[in-house]
Amino acid sequence: MSSDIDEQAFVATFVDQRHRARWRDGLRVPKRRRKLLERLWDSHGDWRTDVAIPLKMSGSRSVQIDSLAQELSRRGGGDSVSVLAAADEHDGAALALRAALERFIDDGGAVLICIPTKLALHFSESGPPVLLTTDRTVGRRKSD
Repeated sequence: MSSDIDEQAFVATFVDQRHRARWRDGLRVPKRRRKLLERLWDSHGDWRTDVAIPLKMSGSRSVQIDSLAQELSRRGGGDSVSVLAAADEHDGAALALRAALERFIDDGGAVLICIPTKLALHFSESGPPVLLTTDRTVGRRKSD
C-alpha cells in the first residue's frame, strides 16, 4: 500500500494551492477519497501548471508504454509506483511500473507516483498523459 506520507508529499508538491486542502483532507477519509479521486478522470486543473507537462504520444500501445517507462526512468523513477486511482482496486497500492502503465494507459483515472516530491504521471480518461515533475534540470522531452 502507498503510505499516507507519500500521498501527502505528492499533494504538497504537485496539487495547486487552491485545491491542496481538498486533496490533503479528502485522501484521508474513505468516502471523500472516492469522490475526490473521481476528479482523476479528467482534471488537469488541480495540478500546479509549472510542474505539469502534457506528453505527446504516438506509435502502438507497446511503444507508448516503453516510451513512458523510459521517460520516467530517465527522470529518476524506479521499478515501482504508488497508485491513486478512481474506481479501481489498485488505489493505494504499490505496483510494478510497467504493470501500472499497462493497466492505466488506455482507461485513465489514475496518478502513478514515482517519487512523491519529484515525479508522477497522470492518466485522464481523455487527452495525453501529463508528466508531473519538479526536476527542471532534466530538459523537457517529447515522448514518442
